[in-house]
Amino acid sequence: MILIIKHKDIEGAGLFGDFFKSKTNYKVKIIELEKKDKFPSLDECKAIISLGGPMSVYQEEEYPFLKEEKIFLKEAIKKDIPILGVCLGAQLLASVLKAKVEKAKNPEIGWYEVNLIASAKKDPLFYNLPKTLKVFQWHEDTFKIPKMGVLLATANTCKNQAVRFSRYCWGLQFHPEMNLKMLKEWLKVYEGYNLDKEKIINSFSAIKRIYLKQAETLFDNFLRIIKKR
Repeated sequence: MILIIKHKDIEGAGLFGDFFKSKTNYKVKIIELEKKDKFPSLDECKAIISLGGPMSVYQEEEYPFLKEEKIFLKEAIKKDIPILGVCLGAQLLASVLKAKVEKAKNPEIGWYEVNLIASAKKDPLFYNLPKTLKVFQWHEDTFKIPKMGVLLATANTCKNQAVRFSRYCWGLQFHPEMNLKMLKEWLKVYEGYNLDKEKIINSFSAIKRIYLKQAETLFDNFLRIIKKR
């Protein structure tokens, strides 16, 4: 079973769900922590994907499920279950591994370029991907790299964009799962930002072919990791 962890109703599996449901025989289980769904046994999990959310890892009083998830992820790391953390998910993994999560000096919202560095050349998650990736960002926090972590990708505005936390555990600050439906919903629901919404939507259309190809390659790589594990 591929377990996908949701923290917010509108921040769903997106392209992840499409890929794993159509390209694999694995059962996909999505749990929604806002709805008080329970974590399954780790013995059932072939892999875990922890998605984003508008909350911060240090808001455990407001969102008690964050504390539960940290315990769950810590045990999953110990068992070498393949894990991919996205945005908040990546920050939760960093926090579990004793790295600091804090407000970013330069929050990122919109389309950006992320650059793979030398350490990514032999990393299985980034196999056959171009050196520069077109990615969607929506985050105000960032994370430090834990002691045993390896930085894989960086950007000018926010340095730590992709990290390998352990043998089978990765964190991405950006959102490879974004599709047009989710993008429009986020822009509608998340108010209080001075954004050129039309430009963001048009940019998606302009880079759609490249973006979807990148996403599928990344997902294929993660699937290969799951199968080899």
